[in-house]
Parts: sequence; structure tokens; C-alpha cells
Amino acid sequence: MTEPFGKYPGILISTMVLFFAGTATTTATAGMSAATGNTPVSIGAGRMTVSASLRLTDREKAWLAAHKIIRVGFDSSFPPYSFLDDAGNCEGLAVDMLQVLARRIGVTIKPIPKAVWTDLYAAAKRREVDAVATMGRQPQREKWFVFTRPYLFKSLVIMTRKETTAINRPGDLAGRSVALVEKYQYVKPLLQQYPSVKPYYVDTMLDGLNAVAVGKADAAITFLGAGHYLKTKYQLANLKFAAVFDRDHFTESIAVRKDWPELAVILDKALASISDSERAELSQRWVGQEHMLHIALRTLFQYLAAILGFVLLLVSGFVIWNSALKKQVRRKTAELRQELAERKKAEDENQRINEKLRAVNGIIMACASTMETEEMLGKVMDEALLITGLEGGVIYAVGPDQKLRIAARRETSAAIGDLPDHAAKIGECLCGECARDHKPLILADREAVLKFSTREATCGENIRFHAAFPLISGERCLGV
Repeated sequence: MTEPFGKYPGILISTMVLFFAGTATTTATAGMSAATGNTPVSIGAGRMTVSASLRLTDREKAWLAAHKIIRVGFDSSFPPYSFLDDAGNCEGLAVDMLQVLARRIGVTIKPIPKAVWTDLYAAAKRREVDAVATMGRQPQREKWFVFTRPYLFKSLVIMTRKETTAINRPGDLAGRSVALVEKYQYVKPLLQQYPSVKPYYVDTMLDGLNAVAVGKADAAITFLGAGHYLKTKYQLANLKFAAVFDRDHFTESIAVRKDWPELAVILDKALASISDSERAELSQRWVGQEHMLHIALRTLFQYLAAILGFVLLLVSGFVIWNSALKKQVRRKTAELRQELAERKKAEDENQRINEKLRAVNGIIMACASTMETEEMLGKVMDEALLITGLEGGVIYAVGPDQKLRIAARRETSAAIGDLPDHAAKIGECLCGECARDHKPLILADREAVLKFSTREATCGENIRFHAAFPLISGERCLGV
């Protein structure tokens, strides 16, 4: 009787909105007593002419003339669409709709109520009824029936006790006990979508609502119209509509026996002729507008809350991104400053090295020039002092007699400068050993100077540092 449900709940706006309007009043239709077997009162009796507003073919009119009584099966456990009242009469929205259709096509409808859906379906397959008032269209059923357009649009809702505040959407059913009519088609897909739901199986929707009312289940899944009707009739005052589970996915059509396709076409034309105002008038007798509006507004607020949450998430993301960007800019700025400082340091070092290279180049140029030896050595002395940063120094030349004599001097000790009169032999004193070994000799402090020197004149001077470097050409020492 029902279609598989959809995945997403929504605001209840359908092609034909079913409004709640409190307890159903006595209808203009009458039916038969299922319990006592009273003589059935036919629907639509008293008017046997086709409405002039219907555009029926001659063949369709002839078919109606030959079939003045139509047996229609009703599910008598399907309030407020079709059910038995306390007197055993068949009532409901579907019954009212069939009354309108019967008058428009000029036939009498004989209602045949069945309390169990499977019994009604089996009777229709055996053609004990000519049509079923409410049946969901499914491929496997088209083997037996021809369907009209849908004329009822139903929604599934979640009902809970009034004090329950934790269930406000379908996802909140996870892990909770939910009353379900065991044979209804939405049960299996529901459990597949929410596998952690704990099913509390019942025989009827009323049993499910009673289970919630006394605390045996946390919630019940029911049709919106049925839930309101049962809640009102049986005064289940501690229950409320908590959320929409599925919006308008469940549709009902009239299912006509397969060998009567003409009737399906005629009923479809009659359904198309019913205006929206007529549909609303029929619906409002059985469905309450205030409950639909309440659930619609609640669903709307849920969507607005979701949108607001999304906007806040975007704003938070932007703030976090902006903060991260500022940190990254500060880090990059610090790295750039450090890079500039290191580059400045490298440039200063390059400048210092270049100055030394220029000094060395000056020595080379001095050596390569054609100037006199004494002048050339003076130039070399000046460039050497510039490179080392020392205060003064002496260049000794090795003579033919293998003795060291001063060839050039700058700001040096007078004691050291007496070598022109007292030439030192190679191997004597600091410079002599340097010339002999062809290796630099460096005395880094005053103690080392006093310990190494053999010249009394040197010992009397305040010399704090002494270094000697050989001037080598091939294997020959030219000077120190």
C-alpha cells in the first residue's frame, strides 16, 4: 500500500496538502458494518448520470452504462483515509473522494472493507473487488492492476512523548527504541538507513502510539494523518509530533482490476476534474492545519539553524585563515629581514676579502715591476702590513754569504733594526730558523718571544708578538 520512503525530510508542501482539523465528524457517506454484516449502503446511489464536465468517449459512456455497480475495497485500518467508525460504517478521506467520483461518473460504489491489508490485496487479485481505493503503485503490482494518478500524498512523522527533547530529526533516532508496524514497507529501508535503531514491533499504528505513551518505546513512526487521528480519538495527550521523517513520498492511487482498463481511464479523468478547492475542502475534514504548520515551522527552523551554522562555520574559517595568513606574513617578513642581514654581512665580508685581494695584487704588481729591489721590497712591506694589520715589520734578504740583512723596514724595533751591522746567519734567531726550515714561525705572546729569542737586544724590547714568513723561490729562500 505504500511506496519506499525518500531519504530527506523537508517542509510539508505537497501537491495536495492534507490538513488536520480535529476529530472527523460524521460523513455524508455510509458503509457497511464489518462486525455485524449489516446490509451495505452503497456510495453514490441516487445519481446515475455522467457529469457533463467529463469528456468521455462514446465507448467509455457505453462501458459505464453496462457497469452501474462497482465493488471497491477499502483498508479499514487506515485512518483517516479509510476506517470503520464505532457504528461499523466505512469512513475517511478516501471514502469521501470515492463518493465524489461515483457521482461524477454516474455509478454506484459498493464498499467492501477489509481490516487486514494482506486480505484486501488477496481479494483484489482474486477479483472479489473491482478496485482498491488506496494502493501505492509498484512494478510488481502492475501485473494485476491498472493504476490511476495519485490522489493522496502522505508524509511519515516521528511522534514522541511531550517531555522528550532529544529527538528533533530522523538522525536522532539512532540508538533509540522505535515502535514500527512490522509488515509496513518503510520498516526495512528505515533500519537500513539507521541500523542502530532498536525496533519495537507492533501490529498497528495505534499499538505503536500506545507503546510510546506508556514508555515502552522512545518514538513511533506513523503517517501524519493517521497519527493525528489516533492521537485525537484515543486522547493520547502526552504525545507530540516531534519531526518529519519523510515528506509526501507516500502516494495512494486507485488500483483497478487488470481486465477493466476502461474504468481506470474514466476514474483518472474524474480525478483530474476535481478542483483544488474541492480537494482542500475534502482534506480539511480529516487533517488539522495547525499540526501541519507546527511541523513545517519546526522543520524550517531546523533548516535555518543549519544554514546559520554553515555561515558561522564559514566566518570562523575565514577568521582562522586570516590569522594563519598574518602569522605566515610575519614569519616571511622575519625570514626576509634575516636574509637581508645575512646578505649585508656577506657583502661586507666580500668587501674585506676584496681589499685583501687588492693588497695581494699590489704585492704581485710590485714584484712584477721593473723598479729597484729596495723600492720593490718596500712596496711588498707596505702591502703585507695592510693585509695583516700589524704595526711594523722587516724584510730580511739572504745574501751570497748566507746571512740575513735588512732590505726593508717599517715602524719596527730599533733593536731588530741593527742587523745591517750585525748580520744573522741562517739558523740563528727566529728569522734564521724560518729561512733555514722554509716554514713560517709565529710567537703568539710575550712569553713565547722571550723563550725563543737569543738576542739580548730583543729581550730588552717590549715585543708582544713575533712572526716570520719565508720568501721562497723554488727550493731557495730569498729572504724572511
